[in-house]
Amino acid sequence: MEDGQTEARQLLRLLDDPDHLEFPAEFDYDRANGRARDLCRRLESDFGCNVHLLTGSSIQDATFRADLDIPPEATATGKRLWIRISNHGPLAIYGIDTVRSPNRDADVGAEIHPDDRTRLENALIEHGYTIMPNDPLQEPYDGLNDQWRRRTNPPFTWFLRYFDYT
Repeated sequence: MEDGQTEARQLLRLLDDPDHLEFPAEFDYDRANGRARDLCRRLESDFGCNVHLLTGSSIQDATFRADLDIPPEATATGKRLWIRISNHGPLAIYGIDTVRSPNRDADVGAEIHPDDRTRLENALIEHGYTIMPNDPLQEPYDGLNDQWRRRTNPPFTWFLRYFDYT
């Protein structure tokens, strides 16, 4: 797993934009929203339920583009599953039954049923998303953007840089 986390740290730094806060200069708003809607339809098919999608103008002042929620009754895990899509990359994270913050990778691995993990990861990968391990996202932000580096309250992390409200 350490190799994957090292690669994730490198990708976080590679995608970091020194000049733009919420999304990179080449960000295509319509394409990102369309891609999230396509992912939602795929998850609805895979899980056999309505997946709640929050995107577009419902999300403002944020470094992420979409939130998707899969209800607990549709999962083998028996808990709500969520996905968050970043404005950068496109990067994606997922977790269970918590406020959208990165669960520790060991917790996600232990708590998400393997069938749910397979469905989530296959859908994300097939729609062109890069799934980020959660542990590197909890590390202090030390990237290129001076405005983000100066933030200290709360301590600024890579999760906040790519997956939260500004």
